[in-house]
Amino acid sequence: MRRARKKLWEEVFSNNWNSTKTFFEPGPVAPRTAAESTVMIGTLDEDAAVSKKRKADGTMVEGDSKPWRSAGAAVFIKVNTIWEQSDLTFPFCDARGGNFATNIKFTWTQGMDSSQAKADCTMKWDRSELSRVGKINTDWVVYWVRSKLLHGLKYGLNGRLALGDGQPNPVAEGGQRTMDINRAVDPKKIQHIRLCADV
Repeated sequence: MRRARKKLWEEVFSNNWNSTKTFFEPGPVAPRTAAESTVMIGTLDEDAAVSKKRKADGTMVEGDSKPWRSAGAAVFIKVNTIWEQSDLTFPFCDARGGNFATNIKFTWTQGMDSSQAKADCTMKWDRSELSRVGKINTDWVVYWVRSKLLHGLKYGLNGRLALGDGQPNPVAEGGQRTMDINRAVDPKKIQHIRLCADV
């Protein structure tokens, strides 16, 4: 608990923050990138099947082969989470996240196999989620603590510049920036971090 408290105060006063500086509500969680849920496992031995395209007259034709789906291109495995069923799937995919058929022909990277690939992929996902979602959760706590600090400085009694017993602190000096103080703490803003390790 002591370490957590120390870390929190370090975050609150990070970037030389003090009560004269403004701060804002955290934004939304950053979108998950393909790199955060995929692991390279090998290279294609031959061009992967290309999806057919429908022409204006309704006929179907073979699509153009793409460099990232051609022989020699990297093959990745990605983790798909099905939380409702407590299940994980691991489809093969290309560098852009497009799925390959399960029967593609490829050469495994030396030292890599299916079990290792799945383990690496889930660990990568979990590390990313702890960082990606954990950062926003921490940002919200820091926001609330800073708001409480400002409220205490503005309305607290017997502060360093208090006028006397029972008197609030004086208003900001001329030219000093002011901002609304949001004291509302909404626990619903804290997001549960879902990890593959929990499945």
